[in-house]
Amino acid sequence: MQFKYVGKISVRDLRKKSTIAILLLISISALFINAIYSNIYVYSASDEYFDKQQWPTEIIVGGLDRFSNENLTKIVEGIKEIDGVKWIVVHGDGILILDAIEYKEKNFTIIVEWCNVDDPTFPSPKFLVEGNFFKNNNEDAIILENFGKQLLEDIKVPVVVGSNGTKLEIGGIPLTIAGIVGNPLTIGNEEGYITRLTNVIYFYVPLLTYYRLISALFKKPPQSLQSLRYEKSSNTYTVKGLFLPPGNTVYVKVKEGYSVENVADKIRKKYPDLWVSTYTEYRHWCTQHMLSDIPVVIGIFIFVSLVMVWETRYRKKDIATLKALGWTFKDTAFFFTLRNIWLALIASILSSICVIAMAWLELFSINWYQINLYLSRVPPITPIVIAGTLLFSLPSMYFVYKASVEEAVRE
Repeated sequence: MQFKYVGKISVRDLRKKSTIAILLLISISALFINAIYSNIYVYSASDEYFDKQQWPTEIIVGGLDRFSNENLTKIVEGIKEIDGVKWIVVHGDGILILDAIEYKEKNFTIIVEWCNVDDPTFPSPKFLVEGNFFKNNNEDAIILENFGKQLLEDIKVPVVVGSNGTKLEIGGIPLTIAGIVGNPLTIGNEEGYITRLTNVIYFYVPLLTYYRLISALFKKPPQSLQSLRYEKSSNTYTVKGLFLPPGNTVYVKVKEGYSVENVADKIRKKYPDLWVSTYTEYRHWCTQHMLSDIPVVIGIFIFVSLVMVWETRYRKKDIATLKALGWTFKDTAFFFTLRNIWLALIASILSSICVIAMAWLELFSINWYQINLYLSRVPPITPIVIAGTLLFSLPSMYFVYKASVEEAVRE
């Protein structure tokens, strides 16, 4: 009888201060659930690549941020000399070439990241707009985001895509633009996005090319601060700028026939101050780290449960009024249950918006394929958030049941 009014009343109840407080707490829980789900996705994807022997890293060496660039170079060269090491790569947020291009009184940074040729969507999703992805790990190919294409064309660098595409020389290595990735919904509006949102241009290369670039730039980092220039003799555009070492972590690939654990022990003995882990050990650590977030989520939900208990005791006059109007306990319980479902839905969406906002602050721009990835997490985490909210709201239902008209009148 009362159920047809419950929906409208539960929506109106979202404006109450106590309801907003509960919403904030559930949103924090949803953020943690979002992070756990993301880690499960990333770890399971990387595990799948590792099991198929497509994942390149077998040993991870960290803790190099305490050293200067000169000492870092010595450590890198020292690891290379260890028996059993096939190759290494110093990796962070990609290869950063600061102030590589100057355009309209603004300096633009180039970031070069690696892309898996068997699955271009891993480790980060890429939406093809024009041209092709890499084929058979061809080491001379490079793909560009569509914002960067517009910028290069504005400074009179015609971007030709394909086998005879525009050539860029980075660290002495000529690369041919094979494709463009980005958001097809923003084609035609790149100029506005370039000038307002970002000062970073992203390139992607095959993994083997990434290693070659790392080695070339790490050994001979550009010293001069110079804009992109055109060399008529080679018909190649040379990228100049201030090169920033790509990170403080070294990833190691072991030669065939050598034990990964033995090579890791050799690195530990040679550099006892560094953090050294095999990828198998690292995967185990990541799993434990991910599971450590679960008690935090449960703790927040327990706090949510206490707040809900306080709210029902604080609002027992409102509950008594509803009962005086003829609402049964079933009606009242349904009202609070529906209200809590609304809160869980809103919290799930808010947590994903927060993740997108944090990605924007980190990357200086948002691409459609990034938004699509983050929003794809909402459907899986929403049932978890709803189930947790309803489970921990059960104690408050006892006080909904106990609230009586007589007690409210006496108070």
